[in-house]
This record gives sequence, C-alpha cells and structure tokens, in this order.
Amino acid sequence: MRGDPKRDDDAIPADRATPQVCDAIREAFQHRVQAAGGGQFCEKTPSNCLRAEFVARVLPEAKFVLVVRDGRSVLRSSDEMQGQGINRRRLITRLREVPPWHWPKYVPIAVETLGAKLFKRKLSWWGPKPAGWREAMHMSKGARLGWQWSETLRSALDATEHFSQDRVFQFRYEDMMASPKQTMGALVDFCGFDHGQVMIDRAVKEADPTRIDRWRSELDPKVVQDARPQMEALMDRLGYCFD
Repeated sequence: MRGDPKRDDDAIPADRATPQVCDAIREAFQHRVQAAGGGQFCEKTPSNCLRAEFVARVLPEAKFVLVVRDGRSVLRSSDEMQGQGINRRRLITRLREVPPWHWPKYVPIAVETLGAKLFKRKLSWWGPKPAGWREAMHMSKGARLGWQWSETLRSALDATEHFSQDRVFQFRYEDMMASPKQTMGALVDFCGFDHGQVMIDRAVKEADPTRIDRWRSELDPKVVQDARPQMEALMDRLGYCFD
C-alpha cells in the first residue's frame, strides 16, 4: 500500500508507481532478500491481483504466476478464512512493518481481528478489497464472496494479458493436485529455480486430489446459488461450468 496509503481499496493504479515509491518498495524487498541470505523472492499477497500493473512498474523484472481455481472451492476457503482471521503473531509482524503515521488506517483492522478471535465471531471482511467492496458488504454471503472472487481474478487476468507472455505463467489448481510432478515441473522451469527438484518432490508428496471437490460437501448450496450470477461469466471464461 506504499503507493497509495490512504486508499480504501486494494486496486492501486499504475501511475502511483512514482520513482520514490518504487525505490522504497524495492529497498524493502531487497532488505528481505539479504536478510534471508540472498536468492529469489516470492510474494503471494492475493490483493496484488488488483494491482498487477502497479507491481509490474515497481518490479519490471518480476515474473507473474497466476493460479486459477474453480471459484466454488475459493468460496469455501474464503468463508473458512473469514471465520479464522489472521494469525495473531502475523498480525503483530505486519503492524511492525507499517510506518507509525499509517497506523490510524491499520489499527482498527487489527482491533477487529483480535476482537473476532476473542469473541469467536467472523470478520466483516477477509481478503482482497476490489473497488466497491464496502457496497458489496450488503450482499448475501454467497453473492459477496462470488463478487470478490470474480472482481479480483478478472483484474489479474485482464492486466496480465497485456504483459509480455514470457513474464506470465498460469496454471490450474486442479492440475497441481492431479498432476503435481508435471505442473510443478513446468512452474520450476518458468521461474528458473536452482533447486526446483525440492519443490517438485514436495508437490508430489503433499498434493491431495480430494481437495478439488471439497466444496460439494462443505459449502452451503444456498451460498453457491447466490454466488452464481456473480461468478458464472468468469467461470465460463476459465473453462469451468456450474453443474
């Protein structure tokens, strides 16, 4: 959020990537890399889907990995995470990374997160915040989650279509679960990892094809029904179909 700290959503436009902003972000990443002993850096904040062009300007050498998945599985996962909230230790780490003059924006989020954990209630919002997210809070749960998934992923797909395709690698989550060796092998080659076999071996060991259809037994059919109008167009674009 360094490029637009007062912004209410995560869709930072590319023109916010001024030289000063780029230098500050690159310096922070370089510090992380050096502290870890060097090597390649992978950043997987989902909200970056909403600001891919901004990221591309800040990091013109970066490669982009897009993981697409049946949106109904994402609904199940998002609903679960909204109930769990962020890990307390991770929350404290994030607050330490935020300059004190930005605390007025982030402290209320931290307070809500800790309160939700203390009183065992769900957060009012979890995950990426597309433009218009506050209005979406008034939708039913299914419609809101479906809208969030569609707006977030569509933004990333539309932006990266205009990138040089040697910078973009897209794969299906379902392929990683069903064919982990081949899928992770292709990802390793794209990223140019020096020790990619470790990642391939781990993918083969941990891939669980049963995760693909967990939404069928764990997601309320009413949520799926309410989400369908928000999701169906993008599902069709990605080659998924509602049953």
